[in-house]
Amino acid sequence: MVTHDPRAAERAHTVLHLEKRDARGGRAGPPPVKYRHLLLANLFRRPVRTALTVGSFAVALFLFGILAVVRAPSTRGSTSPASTAW
Repeated sequence: MVTHDPRAAERAHTVLHLEKRDARGGRAGPPPVKYRHLLLANLFRRPVRTALTVGSFAVALFLFGILAVVRAPSTRGSTSPASTAW
């Protein structure tokens, strides 16, 4: 109970120090995720779009990984013919 009335504070069951905890009783800080239900609802509203987005992200990560593997020997001073092509 948050109050400035001393009589009401005497009848309160718990003492809550607001500099240490918030009104919900948890640690002070940012509130929990507020719009999680909207996010999940919109993710599954168009499953094809969600699948294409996730798939394109996976392909991009795969291609960046392949590029890193192919370019790695050229930056290490390798003498193989593949490293001089770049």
